Amino acid sequence: MASYPYTHFEGTAAWHAMLRAFEELSLNQDLHELTPREYLVGFLLHRLDEAGIDLTDDHRRPATNTRRPTS
Repeated sequence: MASYPYTHFEGTAAWHAMLRAFEELSLNQDLHELTPREYLVGFLLHRLDEAGIDLTDDHRRPATNTRRPTS
């Protein structure tokens, strides 16, 4: 993809989580994308960043959907 303004978010945990969410919405036919997904994800992360939400991987919480090993 050509250069666009959100490349600095690529590779972060937030980027990957948002991509997975868009994939799920698309597969469930809950969302019909008219704009390339990278722009949608980047724009939303940009807005979160502007709102002061820390998107760095250094402050991640554990995922809530992880499975714990059974004994």
